[in-house]
Amino acid sequence: MRVTAAASFSWADCEHCGFPTIHTTAEHEVMWERDDEQAWLDLIADALPVNDGDDFDDDYRDDHDDDPKPPARVVDHPARVVWLAGVERETAEHRERKARGHERAARRKRSAARLGGYSERYAAHKATWHFSRAKGQRERFDSVRGCEERTQLQIVCTACGLVAEHGTRCRIGIVCVSCRGKIASQRRHQFARARKAVLDKARLHGLLYPKRVGGHYSEKLLTLTVPHLAEHDVRTRIRYVLAAWPYFLKRVNQYLRERGEDRAEWLRHAEWTIGGRPGFPGDGQGHPHMHVWFFGPFLPHKREDDRLTEWWREALVRVGFAAERGSLAQRDALEWLRVRTDPVKNGKVDEGGGIVTEVIKYMTKDIIKPGVYVAPEVYARVYEELDGRRPLQASKGFMALGKEEVCCAECGAEKSYLVRLRREGEGEKYGPWMGSVEAHRAHALAQGPPPIAAPFTANEAS
Repeated sequence: MRVTAAASFSWADCEHCGFPTIHTTAEHEVMWERDDEQAWLDLIADALPVNDGDDFDDDYRDDHDDDPKPPARVVDHPARVVWLAGVERETAEHRERKARGHERAARRKRSAARLGGYSERYAAHKATWHFSRAKGQRERFDSVRGCEERTQLQIVCTACGLVAEHGTRCRIGIVCVSCRGKIASQRRHQFARARKAVLDKARLHGLLYPKRVGGHYSEKLLTLTVPHLAEHDVRTRIRYVLAAWPYFLKRVNQYLRERGEDRAEWLRHAEWTIGGRPGFPGDGQGHPHMHVWFFGPFLPHKREDDRLTEWWREALVRVGFAAERGSLAQRDALEWLRVRTDPVKNGKVDEGGGIVTEVIKYMTKDIIKPGVYVAPEVYARVYEELDGRRPLQASKGFMALGKEEVCCAECGAEKSYLVRLRREGEGEKYGPWMGSVEAHRAHALAQGPPPIAAPFTANEAS
């Protein structure tokens, strides 16, 4: 049995970052200089007993049973709790304004249904969606804190009887780290399947043939950014990038139509990070940008004919950047702006790597380094600008190619699931079963016919 020297430390909150860990002040500085997540993992591993073939030391385990343990969920870390409360406070006015907007829309729909002569039940149903969204805006951060904890989901396969139960996710990726990673992983796998289907079809139609008339198709990675100027705050920068995209896409589509190309596919993903790098900390207003995967013919991006950059500059001008009323600094910055175009040379796509990971990394980055977060007042503006917007967009029908039927892990049956929810405070009570018609029919057959009631007699009536 061997125990490293670092095992004498116990879990505690770091005085510098507030992160529950066991590092010392000197180790803290070393890790920050290395900026290496592996340093954290190595340090934690060194603090634990190592089994060399014998049983773990019972005396060591007994001595450290009372040591504080790190929270099992990221949202429960002390630094994360304080940061989340700050963002909640900063976004309270925005969320209340959106909630009231939903309530007004609900009342309008309900009144329209009543005036149309529909029943009260139908009128209430028409308003349900907006009322639920209003409630979701007000309770959004409570949902993040209760992610996978407050609502349980029970799933049963009607084909083999397999029953599984797990916590439901809040799906608020902009502030929930766990859901953000889960959503990004699902999108990456769907993108990888859709990309494979497109490449297989292109190979079948000869689009990848090097000597194809009009040029062969290839994959490209475009990066669209906006110049960082001191006069622009967080929301303005994000708004410029998102608003300029439709105008840029219109010019690309026009170029493809002129060439008679109608089989191009694309996917774009909008992202925001605080920006900066060692030695260049940035201005604290963040770096919004877009990664665009494009599969199609040649796009003019060479320095002697860089029409891609011209289209992106024109799109930014259309939305107000460096317009006639713009400052001289804006016009100068636009002259230096370039659209980065990289050929796709990747591997491990089936495992979610390569171009798949490069295009869909994250939606936002609120963690600068372990235990250190973006200022709540800055991230609140990011939240407000991205709330209700879709970070992912693709050409028509592209992502549908990546969908796959959910099948039972035990028997492989499709469309055989029934699900029901149990919410916190309702004890063991579950809601009604929900699922496809096929699953409901199979479940009813498995339960058998309902019991036959005894005949009614006059004696029972008396």
